[in-house]
Amino acid sequence: MKLSIVTPVYNGERYLKETIESVISQEGDFEIEYIIRDGGSEDGTLQIIRSYNEKLHTGLQPIRCRGVTLAWYSEKDRGMYDAINKGFDGVTGDICAYINSDDFYLPGAFAIIVRVFTAYPDIVWLKG
Repeated sequence: MKLSIVTPVYNGERYLKETIESVISQEGDFEIEYIIRDGGSEDGTLQIIRSYNEKLHTGLQPIRCRGVTLAWYSEKDRGMYDAINKGFDGVTGDICAYINSDDFYLPGAFAIIVRVFTAYPDIVWLKG
């Protein structure tokens, strides 16, 4: 199973590391497709994104699931919902979600979500 996660961000350097870590450090029998849509930040946001992109591509970032891919884009948008919609364009996951750049997932969250969707195939969406 693959989870596609979108993070919209604009000048989010204060919390973005925690958000990214909470996504890419999830552990379980699934893949993660992570898309970050930056609205043209003017702070250290892009440096943070580039750093995690480099760690993932060089293998320096520990992976605790079947795989993590990161795609990121930086361009002006029309706000958070525009960024989210652009992020969802072309995702390939079985389960899709977004998380804002000042929030985080608890450890084990994705494993629970996968378990619920597997056990109850009639469920089409969850909220928390």
